[in-house]
Amino acid sequence: TAAPAPLAPVELASTEIEIDDDLALEGYALYHQASCAICHGSDAHSVGAAAPDLRESRTLLSYPAFRSIVVDGTLLEKSMPLFDDLGEGEVQAIYEYLLQQTMAAYDAQTGAGAKNN
Repeated sequence: TAAPAPLAPVELASTEIEIDDDLALEGYALYHQASCAICHGSDAHSVGAAAPDLRESRTLLSYPAFRSIVVDGTLLEKSMPLFDDLGEGEVQAIYEYLLQQTMAAYDAQTGAGAKNN
């Protein structure tokens, strides 16, 4: 079998994002409680998981786009379920966690650093 394609995390470094580590930690727990990990992989690493690796998703460049997919069901036709039971703060925490994981993956590949708060 062919080796999986190398990870290509979205470049967020140029957007001057500061990660709130406490919010990201809350998002980590929610990511697993809300079953995101079942399709997108544990710790947001989608190695062979059924759904895309979210660290490569350009959706992370826009919180409104992310929220639209997760809460409003924008991608229902592509088998992405909606999670309208999540509160706004919970969606923001999951988003922060995914930003953190994306920046860590980008940093690991490029040596760039993320600002933590």
